[in-house]
Formats: sequence, structure tokens, C-alpha cells
Amino acid sequence: MDKKREMIKELINATISILTKYHNDVEEGKRSLEDAQAMALQEIRALRYGIDNKDYFWIIDTQPKMIMHPYVLDLVGKDLNNYSDPTGKKLFVESVKLVKKQKSGYIEYMWQFKDDSTLILPKISYVSLFEPWQWIVGTGVYINDVKKEISQLTNELIVTSLVITIIIILIISFVTFQSYKIEAKRLNAEEMLRISYEKYKSLVEASTEALVMLKDFNVVQTNELFVQMTQDNNYYGKNIANYIDLPSDVKNKMIQKSTTFDPFETILKTQNNEYKNILINISAVSIMNDIYYIFTIRDIGSLASTKQLLSQIYEQIKTLLDSLNIGYVRISIDKRAQLLDANITALNILHIKTLEQQDKFSFISLYVDPNDELSIRQELKQKEQINRKLIKIKTAHHKEKEVFITLKLVKDNANNFLHCEGIIEDKANVYNYFSTWNIPSIFNMSSRLDQFLLPLQFVNDTATFTTVINLLNDYDYKYLIVKDKNDNKIGYITVDEILFPLTNYINFHELRAFQIMKSPLTIVQHSHTVGNVINILRNNHQRLAIIEKENTEVGVFLLSNFYEKNYHKSLSFLEELQYANSIQKLRKIKNEFDREIIKIILNSDDCLPIFSILSELHDLIVQKIISEAIKELGTPPCRFSFVVLGSEARREQTLATDQDNAIIYEDTSTSNETHSYFIKFGEFITKVLDDLGYKFCKGNNTAANPKWTQPISVWKSYFFEWINKGNPKDLLDINIFFDLRTIYGNESLRKQLINHIQQTTLSNKAYLSLLAQNISQTKIFISNNVKIKEFISLIVNAIRIYSLANNIGETSTINRLNILKHKGIITPDLHYNLVESFKFLNLLRLKHQAKQLLQKTSPNNTIEYTSLNDFDITRLKFSIHIIHLLQNKISNDYKTYLQ
Repeated sequence: MDKKREMIKELINATISILTKYHNDVEEGKRSLEDAQAMALQEIRALRYGIDNKDYFWIIDTQPKMIMHPYVLDLVGKDLNNYSDPTGKKLFVESVKLVKKQKSGYIEYMWQFKDDSTLILPKISYVSLFEPWQWIVGTGVYINDVKKEISQLTNELIVTSLVITIIIILIISFVTFQSYKIEAKRLNAEEMLRISYEKYKSLVEASTEALVMLKDFNVVQTNELFVQMTQDNNYYGKNIANYIDLPSDVKNKMIQKSTTFDPFETILKTQNNEYKNILINISAVSIMNDIYYIFTIRDIGSLASTKQLLSQIYEQIKTLLDSLNIGYVRISIDKRAQLLDANITALNILHIKTLEQQDKFSFISLYVDPNDELSIRQELKQKEQINRKLIKIKTAHHKEKEVFITLKLVKDNANNFLHCEGIIEDKANVYNYFSTWNIPSIFNMSSRLDQFLLPLQFVNDTATFTTVINLLNDYDYKYLIVKDKNDNKIGYITVDEILFPLTNYINFHELRAFQIMKSPLTIVQHSHTVGNVINILRNNHQRLAIIEKENTEVGVFLLSNFYEKNYHKSLSFLEELQYANSIQKLRKIKNEFDREIIKIILNSDDCLPIFSILSELHDLIVQKIISEAIKELGTPPCRFSFVVLGSEARREQTLATDQDNAIIYEDTSTSNETHSYFIKFGEFITKVLDDLGYKFCKGNNTAANPKWTQPISVWKSYFFEWINKGNPKDLLDINIFFDLRTIYGNESLRKQLINHIQQTTLSNKAYLSLLAQNISQTKIFISNNVKIKEFISLIVNAIRIYSLANNIGETSTINRLNILKHKGIITPDLHYNLVESFKFLNLLRLKHQAKQLLQKTSPNNTIEYTSLNDFDITRLKFSIHIIHLLQNKISNDYKTYLQ
């Protein structure tokens, strides 16, 4: 019966696929709905199956009304609400109820036998709803067929049982007769059993490894491990040379009945002609005055493979921790506390330049407070582990910093301590997920979830630890949802779940995803706000939630991703901007935002979140203005891209950033009317931006300038001229144009231009040398008026040159630096110092501008030296030193092309 049910279900699924094909034709415009439905009915009406080729399909709608029935034609087109079978069951009404409840299923009723209207038999049908057309497709089988099959099977089983019974009677008779003969051999059998017992006893006492017992080089007995290793069950009596290549000296000793052998390595050949490296120990035993040899065999190839696998897992974990800015360390437990292994993040935290230096580095030199070393040693001795202990260290550059350290003592199989390992985190980079509850009230959590949802990323519950690490390394977002074999979501894995086995030294190659996941999963409805979801996660001590909308999973809300991307973001202001319906409303929101962002800047210790807020606000305002411009001027005549340049493109805006923007439009429309439209378009946008506080660029580098509102071909010619014929002064003036970001319109136009810039640049490396020469020859120094923008520009321009030379598409200076470090173009040490200097200089500039706005003064980029405190002066001098190092590096890297 199950077979029949499955058959009609699959047949219905095939029929549904026919309807789907015609529905897709309608969707693609290949035919009308009426034609598609008529053709589908014609095709399904002709379908037949079964032994007599008389089984068929029928179709009704959800009213219900009969759409098609190949045999009962008088029902076609009729209302079936009152139609019932001979038992009174309204089978078509029941079908509608069934599919509305669960889309498809089985229904039993009475129906005429195929095309014979005089014969009514019980029948079971499978029905399924084709939702696009609201058709219900059904087909069925007659239960009497199944009963016939059961009857036939029963008869066959009875016959088979009778045959078996007769055979058993014969066997019992034979066994009874043989029992008389067996008694005569019993005493001899007992003796043989005693010998076998001695053999097995010797095997057990010899070893727990793969074992084989030999007599005169022939296999007498083995254990299961040897069978598995050789993949041969028919070992008895075979010469050992079939499996193992014995050295000649071992053979001679066995011939001479020697009883002492040294362990030796050799090759084992399997039944499938595979070869394994093995280690053999030979023991000689005496059984019934004969010498037998027991080979104890160890597969040393698998041991090496396991070590290699563990080594690979460690490297993958180190890579993952690097991507999360978490350091991994392995330290000796002797008095020296030598650093045995570390990932790149740990080396950066400790300011160790290369991996080669780590074996000369002692952890004893780290501790600022000698009591910390004593405390750590005592705690490790007592508890064998330390969890996130905060200590102050001095790095290889003699800088002090606070770090969290987690360590675990590692033992070998004999329970002896080998070393300790764990993780190290720079306190400055450790972010408390819930600390943002203390940020100013303007940054509320009332936003909707859509903009923060991530795609679902899955892993099977039986996936190995290695697979989990590989997936986390491959995915952009460091989390996985765990599913069981039935596709049920049962938990999740983030970096926290990875760190547990690392710090507790579990056998990674034996771990599975379900053993390290965190559960249960938190499911939240899409109607919740961000604040609601964060509060739910806090109460459940969870890191992520699956978001559902109308019983469908629409994404994942990952707490760490939210805070990384939206730390100190004014969600309420941005939400207001989304619904602003006039320029006056934009101006009001912008003014309120400016007043509040000043407070945030003055209390901030990082410029990057501020950059993110200012850029987000600017982008939304520009998009709103462009929408108003289109309402005012009409639909643009062709595809275009409104791009921002310079610091706006790099998302590094300050409170004094002016307008730098342009328009790129298609070559397909180069008429005067098109150009005139986009000039008016640019004038409208730039005028409103100026009114809102984004002042016109002094160099007139805006979309209102006809020179910077051009088709893509003209833009390409601009860059070709600049790169191939530009002089040093011109190059300085047009530097900002090499940073482009689309805010509105067609992104492919910008990508075309970026590709053109890259190709043109790489074909003329002397151009890069001219840029490098400008940078290396620029003199910077501290005076009474510190022109902070000049210092920042040197870093930005230098990193831009390296990005152009290495085909790096990123616009953000920090992102460019990270890629350059990853490619090995900038050392980790220089990378760290450049990032810190860049962030310090920008934060100094932002705070200076914020103070000026509080004093009702127009913000600028010139800071009075006397206004700086001693700490800022020290960091400023250090930043200038780092910039000089960068100037020397870029001069050396590009001087070749000038010769």
C-alpha cells in the first residue's frame, strides 16, 4: 500500500511539473494564460498509466468545480459541492479542505472502476494544489488491486513455508543421524579446542595492535585489526609474504627459530594493492612444543595522517581567529616561557614582526607587573587553565597595553604537561556587544530589521570540526546554522563555540558540529524592531536570531555584525531621513543631527564609527535630493551614475568636508538636450547640498560644473590624458578623481571607468612614479598652526598609489591598508602604525572641528599647536615619523620607473 501511495504521489508531482512549465511560459510572455491552461489540460487528459493503461488524472478547482475528467465527462464544468460517492462522502469538498490545510495529501472514497461505470470500488487518491492557478490535481489506485496482490503474496508465502518446513525436517533427520558419528570424534575435538584456546590466549597477551600469528611463515590466526588493515578475510594458510615485505635478516632468524627480534619498519600490501607504512614487533611463543611467531603491527602512516590533519586544523583555526582579530598563542611551560607558535594577530598584538622572531621571544619579558607572572603560573598549576585574565604587558616595542589572556595546559597521552596554549586579545579591540546600551539616547534602536539581516548559512550537524572551520573561513559572516538530517535547525556556531574546543584541547578531528553548537535557536518575528531583538538576545544569552516573516525565514540577525557595522549609528535620525518628504524636512533633520554628532565626537575614542555615521547621513540626504530632482526635472534621458569623490568616496567625511561629486552618463545619448538635462540635474543637487551645509568645492569639482558631467567616453579620455600626459601639478589637482563611489544610479558605469583607470595605470607605471615623487618630496613638520589635513592626505595618497598599482578596488583607506598587508606589500608592523596614526590624526581633526562648531566658528583643518596636550603632541610626532617611513618606502618602491 505504501508503494502505491508513493507511486501516485510521484505521478502527481510529475503532473504538477507540467502545469509549472506552462505557468512559466505565461510568466515569460510566451503564451496567454488561456492558451497555457488549455494546452496543459489537453496534455494531462491524455496521460495514462497502470497495467491496462486506463489509470488517469483529474483536475478540479477550489470552488470545487470539475475542470477535467477523461472518463466521467458529464461532471466537467459542474459544481461539485454536493457531489458524493455511494457512501455519502463529499470527496471533492474533502479534497479542497485537505489542500487548503496542507497543500497535498491522500483521500479515500468509492468510485467507478476505471471506465466501467457499473462497477464501484474503494479507491485512494493523492491530491495536490497547483497554487498559481488554484487547480487541484488528483489520481488514485483501487484498493482491490492491493488486496489481490496481498492474496497472491500470501499464497506464495504459504508455499515457501511448506518448502522450508520440508527442508527443515530433512535437515533435522540428517543432524540426528550425524550425532551418532560426532560422539566418536568428541575427544579429538576437545584436544583441538584446547590448542585453539592457547592460540587465542597468546594473541591477546601479546598486544592490542593489529596481530597475526605465523607458523613456518604461514598465517595461522589474526585479529580483526589485521583483517581490516589487509582487507582480506581469507588469510588462513597464506604466506606472510603476500602481505608484508620481510627483510632478509628477519627471515633468516625465523628459519633458525630465533626468539629475539628488533622492531622494524616495512611496507604492508592490502588486497586492493594499496600500500601502508607499518612498524612491526615480533614475539615468539611456544605452543605444543612448536614455535609460533606473533607480529604486532602498527600503521604509522595513519598516525602521520592524523598529525598532519591536526596541524591543518590548527592552521585553519589560526586563519579564522586572524579574521576575527583574535590572537592564538602556544607557550612552553618551562621557566623561559618561550613563544612556540602564534597567528598573525597575536604577533601584531605583541609587536613581533615575523614568525621567525617568535622562537626568540619570551613571555617573561611581557609582564609590566612581575606579580602577574606569578599569579598566572599559580592559577595554571591549580586549575590547569585561565579564562580571560586581564593583564598589562609591554610589547616588543616597549609599549604598554592591556590584554585579555586565556590559557589551557595541554597534556600528552601519559598525562604529562607539554605546553600551554590559548588566545590573547587586545583590550582596545575587544568590544562588549551590549555596551551600546549606554550610548546617548538619540541613538535608539527603533529601526526595522531589514537593513541588518544576513543570508542564512548552514552546516550539517555531523560535519567535522575541519569542515566547520573551513566554512567559517569561506563565508563573509562568521556564523553557521546547524541542521539535522531532517533539515531541522537545531543550533548555531559562532567564534565563541570555536574557542571552547581550542582552549580545552579537545581532539578536533573527532568533533562534530552538533557537539560544539549552541542551542536552542532564537526565532524572532520580522515585525520586531532592532531594539526588541537585541533585548531578546540579551535575555537568552544568545548571539544571533533567525528572523521569520509569515512563517518563512527571511534572514539572520547577528549581534556582532550589527555592532560592528552600526556602532554609534543614529538609527532614529536615519529612519527619519527615509521618510523625509521635503527639502525643509531634510534641513531640519540635518541641523538636529549636527548638534548631536558633536557630542558623540567629543566623547569618542575612534574615528571610524564617526566616519560611518557621517557617510550614511550624507548618502541618504543625496539620495533624497536626487529623488526630488527627478520629480522636478522629469525622468533622466538615459542611465547615469551620480558619484562622489575624495573623502566622500572613501567614507572618510569630516564636519568640514565640502562637495566633491560628478555625473557619468551613457554614451548612447550624447545630445545637447541630454547634457543640458544633467547640468540642470547637477545644479539642483549641488545647490540644495550647499544649502544644507555641504559647501561648494573651492576647485568647483561638482556635478554643476559641465566639465564633470559627461558621458562615460569623455571620462575615459580625461583619465587617459591625466595618466599618460599629466604633469606633477595637474596630478595633485585631480587626485580626488581616483576615488569614486556611486551614491545613486547605475553602478556598472562607475565599474567601467574604474576598469579603464586600472588598465591605463598598469600600462604606464611611470605615472605612479610621478605620484610617488610628489608624495616623497612633500615636506611636513609641526608649526604653530598644524595643518592636519596635509598629514592625513599624505597617508591617503600614498595608499591610493599602492592600491592603483595592485588593482585593489576598495576605496576606504583602512580597507586598502588591510588588503596591502594581506598581500605582503606592507609589513604588519607598518600596517599597525599607519592604521593607528591615520585614526589618531582623523580623530584629532574631528574633535577640533566639533569644538569650533560649539563655538559657532566654521570648522577647518588647522589646529593651534598650543591647544594640544602633551599626549597628543607625542602621538602627533610619532605619526609624522610613521609618515616619513611611508614616504621613504614609496620613494624606494617607485624610483625605478623614473630612471
